[in-house]
Amino acid sequence: MSAPPTKSVPESRRRVRRLLRILVASVLGTFLLGFFPEAFEFLGTLSLGWASYLMRVVPRIRFNAEIAFGSLIALSLATFGLHRMMRWWRGARGTAEKWRAGWTLKITAMVLLLFATSIVATGIVHQVGWLFKAEHLVYNAGKGLLTDVLSNVKQVSLALRMYADDHEDVFPRTLDELFPKYTTSRRIFFGTTERDEPPERTIYFPGFKATDPPDTIVLAAPHSPSGTRIIGQINGAAMMIGESEFQTRMQRQFGSNPPPLAARAMQSR
Repeated sequence: MSAPPTKSVPESRRRVRRLLRILVASVLGTFLLGFFPEAFEFLGTLSLGWASYLMRVVPRIRFNAEIAFGSLIALSLATFGLHRMMRWWRGARGTAEKWRAGWTLKITAMVLLLFATSIVATGIVHQVGWLFKAEHLVYNAGKGLLTDVLSNVKQVSLALRMYADDHEDVFPRTLDELFPKYTTSRRIFFGTTERDEPPERTIYFPGFKATDPPDTIVLAAPHSPSGTRIIGQINGAAMMIGESEFQTRMQRQFGSNPPPLAARAMQSR
């Protein structure tokens, strides 16, 4: 007895359905793009933002052969020790099949991936916490300008640390000495926290060393919009603090007779 014939959808009808799906998706996408452009910008940044980040960061990465060689030796010794231990454990159980080297490599790769994942998760939590603390990034009308200045001060702070590592913990006399070895753009030396104002040079306080107190202020934005001041510290951190706190720290750092640059920073509000 033969099975009853199955009803098949004609090829023409399937093509029509496929065209209707494409048409509906196109209309819906156009509607969302017209009324919610921020959503597409967010999705684009989320999916392709890593590419622009790599283009900015990779040219500034410096390869350290000593650290790489030491890490390779440590990883090799750890993998070899793990393999020997697992072979001994396999033999102690009386299993006929010996422990394979491929199994050891898979375990090592999993541990490395877990380690990398934990670093990424820690970085995400740190940045989210930093954004929640930086209230002015959310509430200030000039939040885009503040973000740019804060980013520039952070990059300069890290460049100062790299310079000090290569010069016996001594910071440069001027920021221009960081170019081009420690930064590929002089643009990060400038910024503005006021709308419709030309960029002004970040104030730099020379004469310090990397061995000085880590919270020593070495960089400061030239102005303090809405009662805040963007600063860079010896430890490479960049942050926004209240203007009153900035004045107090500057007086404690330089005393009652500050140098001209410090006096200028304290008078600029």
